[in-house]
Amino acid sequence: MFLLLTGLIIYLINYLIGWLLYFKIITMKTKVHQIFFSAIIIILLMNILFLEGKQVYFCLASLVCMIALPFGRKGGIYHQALSTTGLILYCSIFIVEN
Repeated sequence: MFLLLTGLIIYLINYLIGWLLYFKIITMKTKVHQIFFSAIIIILLMNILFLEGKQVYFCLASLVCMIALPFGRKGGIYHQALSTTGLILYCSIFIVEN
């Protein structure tokens, strides 16, 4: 459960950072944003090892969204849709768990 919550917090922070960057409310070096992005992928991979049942599928789907994310234009509709979908799928793990 700790890994799931840690992942959710980092996911939410990265998601919020993405929107704040999009609206030019904050500035940040690309490296910092990539560190958060990499941490999410690592946590998703670790979660797959410990989850079971339908949770694994939601985690895999979220991982696919995160891996496909860099193929779109930064800040574009594709980027926004995939990051939102990945976050929703990750949040679905908590719904399935309960």
